[in-house]
Amino acid sequence: METSSPATTDPPPPLALAGTSIPAAVSQCSAPSPAPARPPASSGTWPYSRLGFNYASPIATGWALESASRGPHIMSNIFVAKALLDYATAEAGCDPLAAVPCSRRVHGFLPSSLLTNMVLVSGLLCAAIMPLVGSIVDHTPYRRALGRASWAGIMAVHATLLFANPSNWLAMAGVQVFGRVVDLTHLIITYAYLPEITDDPTELSRLSSSFNVKQYVTSALFLGSVGAAAAALKLGSGGTVVLSQSVVLVVTFLLMGAAWATDLFPPRPALSAVPPGSRLVCAGFRRLWRTILKIFTTYRPLRWMIVTLVLAEAASNTFTQVAITYTSQVLGMDGTDVSAMIFVLLLATVPGSAFMAYFSEKTDPAWSYQASLAFFGTVTIAASMLLHGPDDVGLCYLFAVAWGFGFGWMHPAGRTLYATIIPVGQETEMMGIYTFSGQVLLFAPPLLFSYLNEAGYPMSFGLGSLGMFFFAAAMCAGAMGSFEEAQVAVGRGKASVEGVEVEGGEARE
Repeated sequence: METSSPATTDPPPPLALAGTSIPAAVSQCSAPSPAPARPPASSGTWPYSRLGFNYASPIATGWALESASRGPHIMSNIFVAKALLDYATAEAGCDPLAAVPCSRRVHGFLPSSLLTNMVLVSGLLCAAIMPLVGSIVDHTPYRRALGRASWAGIMAVHATLLFANPSNWLAMAGVQVFGRVVDLTHLIITYAYLPEITDDPTELSRLSSSFNVKQYVTSALFLGSVGAAAAALKLGSGGTVVLSQSVVLVVTFLLMGAAWATDLFPPRPALSAVPPGSRLVCAGFRRLWRTILKIFTTYRPLRWMIVTLVLAEAASNTFTQVAITYTSQVLGMDGTDVSAMIFVLLLATVPGSAFMAYFSEKTDPAWSYQASLAFFGTVTIAASMLLHGPDDVGLCYLFAVAWGFGFGWMHPAGRTLYATIIPVGQETEMMGIYTFSGQVLLFAPPLLFSYLNEAGYPMSFGLGSLGMFFFAAAMCAGAMGSFEEAQVAVGRGKASVEGVEVEGGEARE
C-alpha cells in the first residue's frame, strides 16, 4: 500500500461510521514533534496537561486522553450488562439474586446465555462490516472525521441506555450490540495513529504502559465512585444504570472530546483510489484477502502472531461477560459485589502494566506477551476449578487480583509486540489486520460457553474453556521464534548479517 503526505486541511465531514483497514501516514513515524511547555490554546488541551496528559507527540497526548476516557466507557457497560441479566432472569420467573442459575428460558434461551449471545452477535457483525468500512477509510480522506463521528455515536448509545428498564431489556440488548460495533469502529481509527507516535520498541512499550495505566486508573475511579454512590443511595440495577450512563456521558464528552475535537489527531488523505474495475463496497474485502495471503506466505513470525491474536483477543473480549454471568449466577453476587470485584481487578491492572514495561525491557516483547498469555490461562483454569458457590466469594477477590494483573500485562504487551514486528512501510494495512484479527473468531468463545450452558453442563466448564484459548494462544506465540528473528524477517532492527541486509522481509546482497 502506498502512502502519501499528510493533508494540511480538514477533510469534508463523514457520512458513515469509521473503518477497520487503518490508513497511517508512515512518513510521520520517525520524528515526533517536540512538546511545548503549554500546547497552543487552539488545541484545547492545556488544562489537561496538569493531569498528566502532556506528551512530546500530540498524537500520544490524544492517545492518553482517549485511553482515559475509555476506562469509564467500558466500565459503564458492566452496570448495563448486570441490569440486563437481572431483567432477563426476572422475566423468566427466577430470582436474580439466587445462588442457583435460572433453569427457565426467556425468548428461547437461558438468561445466563444472554450476555454471551450478545457477544456472539456483535462479533459476527463486526467481522462482517470491518472490511467494508475499512475501504471507506483507505479510499476516502475521512479518517479523523470518522473518528469524530464514531465519538458522537458512542455518546448517542450511552444516552439511549439511560432508558433501559425491565420492559425493554431485549431492545436495549440490541442497542448494546450496536454500541459494540460503533465502539470497535472508533477503536480502529484510534489504532491507525499508533505507529505514528514512535518506531522505537522500548519507547512504544513505555507509552503503551502509560496509556494502559491511565485507562485502568480512570476505570477504577469511575467504578468505585459509581458503585459507592449506588450503594449509599440504595439504587437497584436500573438506578445504577442511569447513574453510570449519566457520568460516562460527561466523561466521554470532556476527555474523548478533547482528543477528537482538537488537532491532536491530525487529518489524513486517502491513501489510494478505488482500484480500477472495483467498487468501494468490494475493495476492502479484496485488500484484506491479499494482505492475509501476503502475511501467510511471506512473514512466518507475523503469521503466528496473527493466529495468536485471533485466539487471545477472542477469549479476552468475551471474559467480562462470562465473569459477570458466572459471579452472578454461580457465586450469587449482587450488583454491589460484582462492582467491588471488578474494582479490585482494575486496581491490579496498574502493577500489571508496570510489570509489562519492566519485563519487556529485561527480556523482549515476544517473551513478555507469551508469558502473559500463559499466566492468564493458568489463572482462568484455576478459577474454574476452585470457584463453585457463594462460599467462594472471598476467594474470587484473590482471583480478581490475578486477572487484573494479567490484563494489565497482556494487552499492552501484545500491542507493543505487533507494532514492532510489522513490515516497514506497510503499517497501514498491517494495523488493519491487527484489529480484524481480534474480531474474526470473537464468536467462538461465547458460542462454546452458550452451548455448554444450554446443554446443562456446569458453568465452570464454560469459564475453563476461556483458559484453553489463552493456552493455545501462548503456544502459537512461541512458534514465532525470537523477537530479533521476527524483526529481521520484516526489515526492522539490526538486520545486517555477513553482508546480507534484510529489508522488508527479503534478503539482498
